[in-house]
Amino acid sequence: MASTDLLVWAVIGLLAGVWLFIQGFIWLRQKRMIENIPTSKIRSLAMGLVEIKAKAFKPLKQFLISPFQGKKCLWYKYTIEEYHKTEDSDYWKTIKMGEERIPFYVKDNTGTVLVDPKGARIELPIDYEHRSGFRREAPKRIATFCQKQNVKTKGWFFNKTLRYREYILQPNDQLYIIGTAGDNPYVEDATGQKNEDDIMIQKGENEKFYYISDQPEEDILSRLKWKVVGGLFGGAALMVIGLAYILFRAGLF
Repeated sequence: MASTDLLVWAVIGLLAGVWLFIQGFIWLRQKRMIENIPTSKIRSLAMGLVEIKAKAFKPLKQFLISPFQGKKCLWYKYTIEEYHKTEDSDYWKTIKMGEERIPFYVKDNTGTVLVDPKGARIELPIDYEHRSGFRREAPKRIATFCQKQNVKTKGWFFNKTLRYREYILQPNDQLYIIGTAGDNPYVEDATGQKNEDDIMIQKGENEKFYYISDQPEEDILSRLKWKVVGGLFGGAALMVIGLAYILFRAGLF
């Protein structure tokens, strides 16, 4: 039975190694793109892949309201996790998650441009966290939200041990954005008073890389560097170990 388990883990390790190795090349490509694309000012944006550093400004239409804190925002994501404990480990299991994103404007010292975050990978830190459990109730706003989402916060006798996390993007948040500058569908062609009025940053049809973060470019590159190392070398190691054991069990090694 133990040898069968090892064979299963060898196959899982091999597949995980292949995925990680391929992902390492994807991260490497993204790292090189960030390094090679110069930062553009909004006033001088040209169509195509661009990199800008700007402050979130205002929504195209109206603000979103974050579910847990009730804050005005331009994007939010939330998770609700339940605590589980077994003989071997304890862990948090996500039982509900969601997000909402809307087009919004960003600005720098040269102008303002519209950003449609649809399809972007958005990386922002946790803005709010709360835990409920035995003798600790969830705030009224969260309890009401959970009720609407059919999330049970109570067990048979006591409150469940739950963790609520919220991520939000608000006006004046400093952003790093790399995406495609394309046509602004909310403005008729050639009717904008400025060049950037006719532009909207979005996910490209050809270049799919679209990324929004509040981290400095240097920190993003540093994190990607370690991902590349882990992906390429860690993935290769998993592939070699997994494949070697599979061949050994097949009598070919």
